[in-house]
Amino acid sequence: MATLATVSFDGDHRKNARKLANSWRRTARKAKAALAACHGQAAADDFHDLRKRTYDYRLYHALLRDIWPGAMKAKRDVAKELVEDLGHINDLAVLCALVEAEPQLFTRHDDLAHLLDAIIFRQQEDRRQALVKAEAVFADDPDEEAQRIELLWLTVAG
Repeated sequence: MATLATVSFDGDHRKNARKLANSWRRTARKAKAALAACHGQAAADDFHDLRKRTYDYRLYHALLRDIWPGAMKAKRDVAKELVEDLGHINDLAVLCALVEAEPQLFTRHDDLAHLLDAIIFRQQEDRRQALVKAEAVFADDPDEEAQRIELLWLTVAG
């Protein structure tokens, strides 16, 4: 809240457009970095970070929905779907950790092994699908995307 209190849009429209573009660029770069971390031998925390960065990205689209409704809604919707998919992946990671922490809940060792195998298989499949979606969501270059947002902001003011 303290940071929000320091934000001012009292400057000229061009300056505001530049602020928005720079902020958008930082958010998109963070999302791209989080996505890159999810390739290879990614940990559950990497996918959780991608979820948070995708949520941030989605909020930027929600912020500008009134300026460019069709495009912002389309990107916001695919980002929302990706956030939900990544949430499911996080749920599976939490379930796996719980099952591993409480093996005594399973009276037969085979039950535990089968459950862990099923969870891990589902995680791998869901991660693979989420990465395909994330590559599409974050396909645009952050610099180019920020430039478009800046131009859009300037156009709306003009």
